[in-house]
Parts: sequence; structure tokens; C-alpha cells
Amino acid sequence: MNAEERYERTFQVGQRAEFSLVNVRGRIQVRGWDKPEVHITAIKRLGSYLGAQRAYEETWVEMEQSGCRVAARTVMGGKDNIFGWLGVSRTPPEVDYEVQVPVWSQVSIRTVGGPMEVSDISGAVYAKSVSGDVQLANIQGSAIIDAVSGVTTVENLKGNFGAKLVSGDAKLVNCQLSSLWAKAVSANVSVQTSLSPQGGYAVNSVSGDFRLVVPREARCSVRAKTTSGRVYCDLPCHRWWKGAAASGRRLSMRVGPRWNCARCQATCSSVGRR
Repeated sequence: MNAEERYERTFQVGQRAEFSLVNVRGRIQVRGWDKPEVHITAIKRLGSYLGAQRAYEETWVEMEQSGCRVAARTVMGGKDNIFGWLGVSRTPPEVDYEVQVPVWSQVSIRTVGGPMEVSDISGAVYAKSVSGDVQLANIQGSAIIDAVSGVTTVENLKGNFGAKLVSGDAKLVNCQLSSLWAKAVSANVSVQTSLSPQGGYAVNSVSGDFRLVVPREARCSVRAKTTSGRVYCDLPCHRWWKGAAASGRRLSMRVGPRWNCARCQATCSSVGRR
């Protein structure tokens, strides 16, 4: 039997599209292009572990279209075999996806294991990963990340950003965020962004640090507190302390003039602002 099987289809959708993908194991790459079509290439690969041959035979890729909506997914069969009776999950083969969608698209990706890359999209991006790094680049619109045990990297995002992170760090660089919300457990979050006067920026972290890097001319009001760590600010600011002032665990402050201020709020193990 061949060590890999290739699936490839092209869907005509117009200048805007909605694309969704569900995978189990394997690399995912989605990028925008200037064609009014969605092009999907999926390659299923035979593994070398125990039971790989059977898992390979009982896994396939489905693709379908409904108007401007295109969906692809990895399907695993064989639920009636002896492994299923014993409650033992067979490791599925890796399926790698390479997808091109119109720039003006909404993208939704769910995967269990494997790295994910999404780039050059003007629209909404949703990415959920259980075990694998997530990379976003050149996104205009909004992005929501739901990740466990992986590193999230976002570069050049213009719009709104939200994240739920467990046991995985996140780093955002060269962004222009209209708003930010993030909940993190055992994760460090670092954000480099300009601030919108109409925007709200909130981070809640348990057992992790939060670092916000903004332009020196930024104007914002900040409320920050920490249960185990300290709050600090490297920029000139007007401070008024509340609660555990002496320990540096709670801080309210204003950076720049008080008009047209963005609102920043953080509850973390350790909070920093530069």
C-alpha cells in the first residue's frame, strides 16, 4: 500500500468565503490569495506505530460546499473494531492540509495535534488546538484562539483579539488591537500593540505573567492587580494606589493625558507595562 494518499479539490466561491476545517493530527496551513476560489490539498500519511496500517485504512478526508461555505474534515472510522470495544483509541494517521482561500474570508479551524498557520486573511479567524503551536500573521478583522499546551504567536494583527490559553504561552507583536481579552492558566502573555481610545483591554491570568508593550505616546488608564508577584510600569504615569500598595500588588494609574484614554485591566500573577 502507498505510504500516503492525496486529496485535492477546488471550489468556486466568489470574492468572500467561509471555510471550516476539522483535523485530528497533522500540519495545517491556511492563507489568503486573490482568487475567488478555495483550493484544498490534504495528504494522509501512513505511520510506523502499532496499528498504523489499520488506522490509515479507516481514515479519510471529506470536503463539501454549500454556496460560499466550504468545509473539510478528517474522518475516522472503525468504531466497531475490538479497540473500540475495549475503550482503546487507536492513534489516527497524520493528515496535512494546505489551503488557499479568498483574502476576504472567515476561517474556523479545529485540531487536536499538530501545528497550525493562518496568514493573509481579512475577516474573522477562529483557531482551536489541543496540542500544537498556533501562528497567525497579517490578519485584518478579528481572531479568537482556544489553545491547550502550545505556543501561540500572532504578528501584524489589526482588529480584535481574544484568547483562552492553558499551559501555553502567547506572544503578540506589531499589532494594532481595537480590543483585547484573554484568560490564561499556567501561561505567559506578551502583547505589543497600539491602543484605541474606544478599546478595552483585559487579561486574567492564573499562574502566569502579563506584559503589555505600547508606544511611548500611548494614552490609557490602567487597573492591575496580582496575587503572587508585583505590578510595575516603565513609562511616566500618574499613579494612585489601592489595597496592597506597599507590596506592589495593586495599581491604578494613568499614562498620558486623561482624554481619549484606552482602558486596560489585568489580573495576573505578575503584571508589567512598558
